[in-house]
Amino acid sequence: MKRLSHFLTLVAVFAVGACASTSVSGPTHAVLAPPDIALLDSVQHRTFDFFWERSDARTGLTPDRWPTPSFSSIAAVGFALTAYPVGAERGWITREQAAERTLTTLKFFWESPQGPSAE
Repeated sequence: MKRLSHFLTLVAVFAVGACASTSVSGPTHAVLAPPDIALLDSVQHRTFDFFWERSDARTGLTPDRWPTPSFSSIAAVGFALTAYPVGAERGWITREQAAERTLTTLKFFWESPQGPSAE
């Protein structure tokens, strides 16, 4: 029952975040020069690519560091989960791809053993 409660809380957090207003007061790019906008676009795309390419498509787990071998952390997975809707919004992946990877990740955590043991 506790696992179900945690899972439903996680789903609720994602649902509320997805429904949040995206309206911004004032111009968003008007204060930036075109080279600055191009730089930010490049950094955003490369950051998204890092999470999309490094996360395991079977489990959704994301390495904590790269390129050295690393464990996966909940923090890295959390950043990856926030990158997927950005990638869909920017057109780098489809909404279906973002939804599938997110569901795969959540399902992996849901089905993984829970408890105080080290493994």
